[in-house]
Amino acid sequence: MAQEEFYECVEVADPKEMEAQQLSALRRAIKGSSTKEEAASIMQVSVRTLDRFLKQHGYTYRSLKNEISLY
Repeated sequence: MAQEEFYECVEVADPKEMEAQQLSALRRAIKGSSTKEEAASIMQVSVRTLDRFLKQHGYTYRSLKNEISLY
């Protein structure tokens, strides 16, 4: 489900809205996984692609996982 939401974001006209939706889908994938590899698998992307996306948005897997665990 998270992967479908990730790709549906492509249809959003506003880039900031698209980023928000992608990060939301990624947060759900990370929350439901125990490793970066598992989160990438849920999103159906490679670990490297996941790392690039996170870096582009100022995160690492660990920093986003820690942020999620605070809530």
